[in-house]
Amino acid sequence: MKLFDRIKNLDITTRGLVIQGMIAALYVALTFGLYNLSYGPLQFRVSEFLLILVLVNPKNAVGIIAGTFIANLIGAYGVLDMVVGTLATTLVCLLMILKQPRLLSYVWPTIINAIVIGLMLAYLEQIPFWIVALQVGAGEFVVTTLPFVLFGKKLLDNRNVSQIFS
Repeated sequence: MKLFDRIKNLDITTRGLVIQGMIAALYVALTFGLYNLSYGPLQFRVSEFLLILVLVNPKNAVGIIAGTFIANLIGAYGVLDMVVGTLATTLVCLLMILKQPRLLSYVWPTIINAIVIGLMLAYLEQIPFWIVALQVGAGEFVVTTLPFVLFGKKLLDNRNVSQIFS
């Protein structure tokens, strides 16, 4: 029940929509600006760091999911990545919104993407799943879990970040 209560409180105002649009645009810009790092079995999708904004306010999942959808639609793996990647990001956001111990929220992106994106890439690239899962998981760990652990508390406690993204 808590999850649905949090989702109901989405900010459907002009300001809220603009912020979600900015998050989506930033996600797409980072993904395409670092294209060679963002796609493939060994990927370091720097835009995934924006997932920390879900911990600032759950409504920020909207911008991140929209950004993932757009980046994957016009990215290297097309429609399949649009569907699978967007579902993986949605699952990550929902798990992060549940507000378990913060450390668990920090590792969900690595776990979910290693499994879900690993399965997709193993199928598309005809590479054994465990190899791809380790590669995707390692890349996701470097761009999400590690920075979240190192900088997450400072970022989440920053008043400016809270004012902009809350």
